[in-house]
Amino acid sequence: MKLRFILCITIIAFYHCSKGQIYSGEDKSRYQTALEKYQENNYRICIDICTEMLEGNKRGTWEVYLLRALAFSELGEYERSEIDFTEAMQSGNKRDPNLYFERGRLRMKMKKFDKAEFDFTYAQRILKDQISPDIELFPILEELGHSQQYGGNYKSAITSYVKAIDNGSTHAYIDLLSSYLQSDNLIDLNYISDTLLKTEHYILKSDSSIFRYLEVLNNISRYVRKEDDIVKINIQLKNTDDIDMINDIYKSFFSGDLPARTVIGVAEIPMNALVQIDAVVSNAEGTPA
Repeated sequence: MKLRFILCITIIAFYHCSKGQIYSGEDKSRYQTALEKYQENNYRICIDICTEMLEGNKRGTWEVYLLRALAFSELGEYERSEIDFTEAMQSGNKRDPNLYFERGRLRMKMKKFDKAEFDFTYAQRILKDQISPDIELFPILEELGHSQQYGGNYKSAITSYVKAIDNGSTHAYIDLLSSYLQSDNLIDLNYISDTLLKTEHYILKSDSSIFRYLEVLNNISRYVRKEDDIVKINIQLKNTDDIDMINDIYKSFFSGDLPARTVIGVAEIPMNALVQIDAVVSNAEGTPA
């Protein structure tokens, strides 16, 4: 799954440190040390310092919970990270869209798509109420679309991607087309084509290799029980000028780890096709098929 980190985690941590009401004196120094350890990728030490601070103050502060949540996330301890994000919100900062945005991204990693959709939706609502928002709206709309797309709600995902494009996104048009194809074409193409044509980066053409590439990927996915079963993808591409766009599509199509991939430029493909894709799929018993 593609996650475009418009907001760097370190920037988020600094943002909250400067904006929040952190401890004074010795505790402020300890928090600064924890933050430095986080920046140095010493996440376990950062967690230990934060834990000591929280044990010494039963009420705690949301900044410390947030920093520990981010450190847990970096270590892949997502359940504990999710708990700390919630604690940060309950400790007095329920109206910060960044918290919901970051927890939503975490829940995407956990494949809790319905809960991630809630977080992105709520972050969007908060942001709309702010006179001078700290972040832009379209990254939230993009992630909202991802949560809906990977949760199987393609029509809502398309609506979110259209809104993201209208708010300045230069990436969501790929996700838009991917959602359209995954919806089994139940949604009228005219509904999204005008929006796609407005972008400077891509014009939808029914005979483009990009369109066919997505179509073939979608056809493969229909015969696979789950995308994690795909071990390797082999691609033969007639127009190698499309490789950068195809790289973006490949990252956006899978919600988990990307399968290994080989791309070969060819002069001709049987039946005058623009792209040919072979997939190696596991039979879920440890043997590729």
